[in-house]
Amino acid sequence: MIDAVHELRERLDRRVVVEAALDQETGDLLFKFDQGTRLQILNFTGYETWEIRFPDGTGEYSNYAK
Repeated sequence: MIDAVHELRERLDRRVVVEAALDQETGDLLFKFDQGTRLQILNFTGYETWEIRFPDGTGEYSNYAK
């Protein structure tokens, strides 16, 4: 799991989000980055289970999707 997180961080380092979408029915998140990279976060539990960190060091935790 740690290797996967490391790889994800490397792939997304310095990428810019050009589009973000929330599927209102499923709670899935889709991020499109510059240079064609995409990240889809699937909501299997009925709860959003993510944390986001911004370049300024601040961040947010998810809330229940529905």
